[in-house]
Amino acid sequence: MFENKMRLSLLAAIFIFSSTSVLAQIGGTRIYNFLNLHSNARINALGGYAITISDPDVNLTIQNPALLKQSMDNQITYNYMRFVSDISAGYAGYAYSIDSTHNLAAGIQYVNYGDFTRTNENGEEIGGFTAGEYNIHLSYSKKINTKLTWGTSLKFINSNLDVYQSFGVATDLGINYYNKENLLSLSGVISNAGIQLTTYRDGNREQLPLNVMVGFSKKFLHNPLRISIVAHHLQKPGKLLYDNLSRPGQNRDLESGQIVLEKITTLDKIAAHLNVSTEILLGKFMYVGFGYNHLRRYEMKLATSSKTAGFGWGFGLRFKKFQLAYGSAAYHAAFATNSFSFVVFINEYSKKRSKD
Repeated sequence: MFENKMRLSLLAAIFIFSSTSVLAQIGGTRIYNFLNLHSNARINALGGYAITISDPDVNLTIQNPALLKQSMDNQITYNYMRFVSDISAGYAGYAYSIDSTHNLAAGIQYVNYGDFTRTNENGEEIGGFTAGEYNIHLSYSKKINTKLTWGTSLKFINSNLDVYQSFGVATDLGINYYNKENLLSLSGVISNAGIQLTTYRDGNREQLPLNVMVGFSKKFLHNPLRISIVAHHLQKPGKLLYDNLSRPGQNRDLESGQIVLEKITTLDKIAAHLNVSTEILLGKFMYVGFGYNHLRRYEMKLATSSKTAGFGWGFGLRFKKFQLAYGSAAYHAAFATNSFSFVVFINEYSKKRSKD
């Protein structure tokens, strides 16, 4: 019963945030926010952003279609993340290389909010309902030259929250510059630019969670470290943090009794746009990653303790025919998520079959 109430509260919050405009913050001003809840282990381990990691992993293309490349040909993947209570998220995808220049991918992203018990005003059970959101995407990338690639994704979005339904379409546009000699990767992405086609309520068309990002990754020669920095939500410079009057532990002025507002420094405003991560690359077969998301830490900290909120970590193991990865991300001081990713390299099985 407790978990059901907890998930009902979360679902109510999701719907309210999807149906109102609170101009002081990014949470609650956009619909389809599940698009930014990635179930991939590596993305979660690196703090939530991996738009510059130019490795042959089809999962990375969900954030930046320009990372789609020929080396991902015939990769198939499945990702699973356990979120709060019975809420879970996942992603399944496939990549296909037309030739050395043109590449395609398709996938489905989902969030399942679970089963709920419907009750009347007297607490009597009168049935049940479910809630979930889905994104089916098609991606394409084109290699412009040996270093530069651009890509785009078309997203078909469906949201089902009890009797409320909504459909929308969106696109991602990305570009990636990768210099193999200098081990440098630069990326720019415009994510979730789109429109709500059918609304939850008549006459209440809402905006999608647009995100403009730029970033870089640098691997050092004769050194296993790779560092990455991503600047996100650049369409709202300096406006990600806000004064929260209901934040627990707020101080009050002894004379007036008024709440003393939080002091948000310029450094905090800048850091809120940044996601910093590092990876230890042990050859081509293993990585260990760590990430830090300052916006998540600031929003999810408690009055008395922040613990590991905003931090993430994980690792991946690559074998000849498949790849496994685990990632953990602290979305709140009270809990962390667990993500698992699995990639199969179909071409490796085809090689064995052809030899036989």
